[in-house]
Amino acid sequence: MVSTHDTNPANWQKTLSAAWSSLALGTAGCGFVLYMGWSEYRDKGTLDSNALTGMGIVSLASLMFLAFGAILLPRARQEGRQQQAVRDATTRDTAVVPDGEQHWTPGAGVTGHGGRPLVPEGDYFVAPPPEIGAPISAYTSLVRGTRPRAAGKVRLASSVLGALGFLLGWLVMSVLEPKDATAAPVGGAVLGLLGSALGLGWARFQHACSYVGTGGVARYICVNNRQHLRESEVFLFRDATALRTALTRHYRNGAYQETEFRFDWVDADGQIRFQTADTYYGSADGQNPWAHMPYQWACAAEIAWTQYRLENLSDELARHGAIRFNLDGSNWLAVGPDVLDVHRGGETVRCAREDIWQFHLSEGTFTVRVLGGQKEWSGPGRAYTFNFDDVADVRLFVIVMDRLLGIELRT
Repeated sequence: MVSTHDTNPANWQKTLSAAWSSLALGTAGCGFVLYMGWSEYRDKGTLDSNALTGMGIVSLASLMFLAFGAILLPRARQEGRQQQAVRDATTRDTAVVPDGEQHWTPGAGVTGHGGRPLVPEGDYFVAPPPEIGAPISAYTSLVRGTRPRAAGKVRLASSVLGALGFLLGWLVMSVLEPKDATAAPVGGAVLGLLGSALGLGWARFQHACSYVGTGGVARYICVNNRQHLRESEVFLFRDATALRTALTRHYRNGAYQETEFRFDWVDADGQIRFQTADTYYGSADGQNPWAHMPYQWACAAEIAWTQYRLENLSDELARHGAIRFNLDGSNWLAVGPDVLDVHRGGETVRCAREDIWQFHLSEGTFTVRVLGGQKEWSGPGRAYTFNFDDVADVRLFVIVMDRLLGIELRT
């Protein structure tokens, strides 16, 4: 596996698409410059200043697109290899519970992800694998008794909605553009295709089932029918050493657009062993399972992972004398009994508990202020600052600061 938190295996297809689009635009631009130069020379026997200026601008833009594509293409391939490596390591052959047979039933202590209620009459079409430990939370989008629609009904729905869309598009464009002979057929074709697609979407059978256990997580996605699993993932906490998270809210002209989230479990070499990354819109408590449930599942997995690490905390302290949390690059923090070590730029500064007077989080940045100290990293008052997203196992870091140093986080 390739180790980096800068690449995102979940986005490899988007990166690849952007790379090829940039290369195509750059190539087309270069071809246009050659054609324009040849045409100008053929007609006038020379290239005037205006032609040279235009060719120069287009050439510069084309070279920029080509350079951008050349940068993105290796990145896309790297992300693709990461994604395939993660899938190969976590994909399992799984037995699906046949329809009508006894399904797995959540125990009394099992909740929905994020503490939500369990789905009423939920059909857990794959039981939780024993290797993830005792189930803590579970989710399924499939309700008992739900079956794929018959192929005849699917074709009928698609045909009817397509025909209605075609008629509606034809009538609307005939009224809006009575003198344009092509407007009505084009409008009808567009709405007809849209109606047909809606008919197919209405009949789509796709459901997810996921679990968080004391020792790992599992997720299954079936399409077309319950027996056809498109995804069957099982990840065990013992295969990773740290968790890195990132949450990015996107705004446009001051208006909220979407939120990207990413949870990367990595091993001792920083190689990604499992990843959950997606996008949701609006509140994370929304009701759309495909937009929001992956985030709730990832958050529940983070809590279970933190508890897993806490149960092994005493052993780690006995071996190393402190709990280490990696930052960006080769930087790190180490929290021990009554001491905090900050390593940056090849230097390590030790802060005694009695010298630490503030542990603060504001706008995605942690600040630790100490009395005295060997070096002032940033800001007044001997402050050590680091980004929230740069701290591996950030939830555990906050807990350990409280347990070992007796310092609570202020926000």
